Amino acid sequence: METMTSGSAYRHLWRYALPLILGNWLQLAYNAADSVIAGRFLGAQALAAEGAAAPANANGCAAALGPALLWNWGMASPSAG
Repeated sequence: METMTSGSAYRHLWRYALPLILGNWLQLAYNAADSVIAGRFLGAQALAAEGAAAPANANGCAAALGPALLWNWGMASPSAG
C-alpha cells in the first residue's frame, strides 16, 4: 500500500484532487443539461423553479456530506485504531 507520507507532495495532491475535479465537472455538466432541458422543453417556470431549488439542494448535500466527512476524519485520527 502506498502512503502519502513519502514521495512527491505535488503528485499526491494531484492523485487526490483529480477525482474531486472530475466529479465537480460531471456535476456541472449534469446541472447545465438539466437547465437546458427544463428551459427548452418545460418552459420558463420550470427553469425558474429549478433555480429556486438549487440552494435547498446544496444545503441537503452539505447536510449529508458533513457528517460523513467528520466520520472519516475521526476514523483517520491516530487514536482511532
